[in-house]
Amino acid sequence: MSDRFSDPTLQQLHHEALALPEVVETGACVKRSFKVTKKSFLFLGEKPGEINLMVKLSPSLPQAEALSSERPAGQVAVGKNRWVTVKLPPGDTLGAELLRGWVRESYQQQAPKRLTALLEG
Repeated sequence: MSDRFSDPTLQQLHHEALALPEVVETGACVKRSFKVTKKSFLFLGEKPGEINLMVKLSPSLPQAEALSSERPAGQVAVGKNRWVTVKLPPGDTLGAELLRGWVRESYQQQAPKRLTALLEG
């Protein structure tokens, strides 16, 4: 299913999100929502010239806030309730590893403890 996105970073994030325990994917072809126990933890989208994602952060929130002020306007935005929106041109240098960490953190923020314990084991 990762072929729904043309961007390699989105394909990787899509694959890794689905590998987390009890994740369900919903949405249309190019805008996807990922949930654990009916709680959304990740939104992925793609349109010409832009990839975007939204995650809920806690420990990495200061990092996201710093990036928000360092990056061009609108690329990293911290919203209400710790939701962080990232909008980047394909191939941007923000870093797939950073985004993968944020996806995992967002999952841990929304998943019950019995599922986050599986990640630690």
